[in-house]
Amino acid sequence: MPANGITREDARQLSREFALRREAAEALRRDLAKQGIASKELDRVIDEMRRLDASNLTGGPKGIDELQASVIDGLKTFEFSLYRRLGLGDSTGPATGSSAPVPAEYRRAVEE
Repeated sequence: MPANGITREDARQLSREFALRREAAEALRRDLAKQGIASKELDRVIDEMRRLDASNLTGGPKGIDELQASVIDGLKTFEFSLYRRLGLGDSTGPATGSSAPVPAEYRRAVEE
């Protein structure tokens, strides 16, 4: 096993996974552009995703984890921003979960 703990097979698998996620993000960016919605936050995330390829796996698991966390945080920020831009959130307060009814088997626990 290499010093950084990542085998060639792991690197190939991670590279494929990162490429698929990046392609999905790029497709989303194209869809948003067609609708006239700016996506600067998403552009930044896609740039970070490009760094997550097999050639950048030499930093070891810790470096990969940090870069993945950065990408995830960027996607969360973008999602929240898009949610607000589309008018789906209350601009005066925090976003909250849905108000769907609680299933009967969980109602007692929720009430407690």
